[in-house]
Amino acid sequence: PEGRYHFVTWHCADLFCGKRHGDSMYALDNKNLTQMATKMPLPMLSKGGFARDVACGIDGELCLVTLTWDGVVAIDAGASGSANPLTVVAEQWGGVPFDDAYIPRSHLWLRMYSGAQKALASRH
Repeated sequence: PEGRYHFVTWHCADLFCGKRHGDSMYALDNKNLTQMATKMPLPMLSKGGFARDVACGIDGELCLVTLTWDGVVAIDAGASGSANPLTVVAEQWGGVPFDDAYIPRSHLWLRMYSGAQKALASRH
């Protein structure tokens, strides 16, 4: 809200980086840039998945995060008085239309290019 946070995704799946970066999102607080980023775990990600893109609504209170081929989640963007600041508040993953795509083990690097590519914020 009001441009307070910058949301960061790591395009490095656990296939290549281990369970360190791509299985979470991070929020940088513009009011205190010296503090550590707030980590927002995304436990619903399957092996190799990561948060790809973030789009927030005009009011900045709710953000949609695409999860490569796994689905999407909604993040409470930390609005004043929020009950669940900087946490996942809704999720749709693991089923139609977000079924796991079959990609042979010899070509797992192709998963980096599969699934949801871009989220766009609504203007209404």
